[in-house]
Amino acid sequence: MKKLMKSLLVMILAMSLVACSSNNNESKSVFEKVKEEGVLTISTSPDYAPLEFLVDGEVVGAEIEFAKYIADKLGVELEIKQMDFDAALTAVALGNVDMAVTGLGWREDRAESFELSYGFNKEGEASCHGLVVPTAKVDEYKTLDDFGGKIIAAQNASLQQGYTEEQIPTAKIELVKTLDMGILMVQSEKVDALACSCDLGKAFAKTYDDLSFATPEFVVEVDNLYDGNVLAVAKGETEFVEFLNDIVLEINESGQFDVWNEEAKQLARDNGIDFEE
Repeated sequence: MKKLMKSLLVMILAMSLVACSSNNNESKSVFEKVKEEGVLTISTSPDYAPLEFLVDGEVVGAEIEFAKYIADKLGVELEIKQMDFDAALTAVALGNVDMAVTGLGWREDRAESFELSYGFNKEGEASCHGLVVPTAKVDEYKTLDDFGGKIIAAQNASLQQGYTEEQIPTAKIELVKTLDMGILMVQSEKVDALACSCDLGKAFAKTYDDLSFATPEFVVEVDNLYDGNVLAVAKGETEFVEFLNDIVLEINESGQFDVWNEEAKQLARDNGIDFEE
């Protein structure tokens, strides 16, 4: 009996230590955890050149270079987790990754649910949005109203989905997981258009003769501080986002992101995505 009691006491003590350790981990912020464990884990959907895309199975792009820069500033390793765009923010909310780096633009509902960094890439992918259509029909679209009643593909949970819902309310939206899927649907006439960034839309138009980027563009109204692309971390991670904001201000002032972006566009051109010079 004494041996049994002693064993039980040992088990209870061990369980208490595990519980204490677990509680200590839970009380740590993501920012503290990253620095302590030496790894920054990001979620990304690599179908959004030049920000993030695949070359020979490796995730590359301007935002990936930015993520590496952030990891270097922290003195940690970078771990990249590929997933569909609509899962990237969910992974942050669930604590499966530390940060989402996936061509995000500021949106009110995102700001309510996540800590969003200041904007960077202010003249790039998140500052202009429009629609890719078949070249044979591009002259039919003079204004956004001309897309009324049309079937428009948009990436699930993207800015373009929101802009389409708000600015072309009579359109039917066909949600897609990847932009490549949306392009195929336009080419096969399963949808009338694909909503995407202007930069990428024009690249698709240069790459495929049967596609054109329509003249009408969505109206984009974002506070200048958050204009462009943003990074997302869990709600309440204020120290983390303040650290990120300092880096964003630094690269905005130095123009470093523009360097990464141009290098990524050239890499995309070398791999069949024909961005404008």
